[in-house]
Amino acid sequence: MTSEVNHIIRAFGPLRITLILLVIVDMLLRPEPGTRLAYEGWEMVPGLLAPVMSPILFMLLLLDSIMAMVYRSDKPVEVKARYLIIVMVNISLAIILMVRWVPFFREISTAY
Repeated sequence: MTSEVNHIIRAFGPLRITLILLVIVDMLLRPEPGTRLAYEGWEMVPGLLAPVMSPILFMLLLLDSIMAMVYRSDKPVEVKARYLIIVMVNISLAIILMVRWVPFFREISTAY
């Protein structure tokens, strides 16, 4: 188990793993549409911070995908396969993130 985790961390790198974890946490913190906003305390994190971070994380996933494709262009076949997996994971997470947050942003746009 530990060797598999170390292999995954080496394959993806610590910054990509951190980005993936931040995206997962951001998806988990999404408030339900219609939730009242709190402007102080820890309730502010899912109500204000998570919605602000979701477009930023979405763009970071797409940027990382572009950079992985650029790095992939002049590498050997083994490394190209690793970067293709990275691109697929990033694109999949970006789609899931977008699908998860669209109802919240749609509710905000119709409310104001």
